[in-house]
Amino acid sequence: MNGRDNSDDQNDGDDAYLVPSSGNNVDYANVLQRQRAEACLRQNAALYSDEITNLSEVDIRHLLHELRVHQIELEMQNDELRESQIALDAARERYFELYDLAPIGYCVVNEQGLIWQANLTAGNLFGIARNVLLNQAFTRRIFREDQDVYYRHRKRIMDDGESRTFELRMLKGDGMQFWGDVTMTIADNAEGQSELRMMLSDISERKQADAEREQIKKMLLDKNAELEQAVARQFSTSVGSDNRNHPKPEQETP
Repeated sequence: MNGRDNSDDQNDGDDAYLVPSSGNNVDYANVLQRQRAEACLRQNAALYSDEITNLSEVDIRHLLHELRVHQIELEMQNDELRESQIALDAARERYFELYDLAPIGYCVVNEQGLIWQANLTAGNLFGIARNVLLNQAFTRRIFREDQDVYYRHRKRIMDDGESRTFELRMLKGDGMQFWGDVTMTIADNAEGQSELRMMLSDISERKQADAEREQIKKMLLDKNAELEQAVARQFSTSVGSDNRNHPKPEQETP
């Protein structure tokens, strides 16, 4: 009998800590707290029974009153906690929309030059999953011949603290090259360590359009030069022809 009773008690204790597999964080915490309280009550049932037996009727009424007041207070606290959780969820959703789904890439690079934070757009920009991008050296994503550009601006911003905007060639995860526009600022994090905060965008199409405009401009300049030379030759030929057809009269000797 004793073995059976102990087994049942053990099963009751295990059941007390069963938690729902779904639901929001507030419901989960409330259920878990209640289950723990019930388990504690069962473990101390004999002690509470002795205390209640020794209470007078007035004490019992007072105890019930206090319990009801405490229950109302807990319900009010639970409502406040639920509202706080709803507000926190809304703030997280706004953060996700403003940061992760921003039209430009955001990266935070620590003092060791490693990518400490990045949004989803930055991962898409480099063609790399964000969890793979994190803890990589930022220079791995910069074309070798343009790394001096990055280091030069990095040194200047660490010296004077002024933000910098510059262009350089960058690399995707598959090695494909693209032109990036980088705006870099410096700030201290919560631990007091300096970190570089960057805004990144792909400007390859703009650079290609600029190159095409320059090529067209050069072609027009070359054509204008050829036209000017042709006009000059035509003018020279016309003047020579006029001189041959209309020779100057010889001056009479006095």
